[in-house]
Amino acid sequence: TMNTVAKDAKAKVEFYDGIEEYRLIGYENKLITVEEFEDENTDAGELGAGLAVTALYEVKLSENAGGNLAEITVKYKTPSEGINKESALTVESSAYSAVPDSDAVFISCVAEFGLILRNSAYKGKASISSVIERLNGLPGIEEDPYKNEFKSLVISASEIYIQ
Repeated sequence: TMNTVAKDAKAKVEFYDGIEEYRLIGYENKLITVEEFEDENTDAGELGAGLAVTALYEVKLSENAGGNLAEITVKYKTPSEGINKESALTVESSAYSAVPDSDAVFISCVAEFGLILRNSAYKGKASISSVIERLNGLPGIEEDPYKNEFKSLVISASEIYIQ
């Protein structure tokens, strides 16, 4: 059973001039138009207590990237009253780091594994062995049951997947 905390949850990311190119990774079956995002009657996803959703974008910064890079807007309805709520966050160039933290590395491992399994045109030189190598380098992965389970899944897949 899921304790719903947000109904019709939807997100919009608007990129500014500092982003030369971008691509949403995954969620192809969940895309909505700007009009659907603005329409409070659009049927969107429900979020339960303790559930997290991650949208991952591949971005190419322009040479003069600075200031504000993007604005993220989330809209949802309260589950019992159906009251529309909205929250926005501006992403500034100061948030960018050339050295990703361990959560960003883990998320990139999940994305890379998905690209491999789907045989995506965007997978480039991705390999299960590189995913395992990066997972092995992450601190604390053994203590996190979800991350550790993902690592086990990737290792199992490496034993049966031919690249």
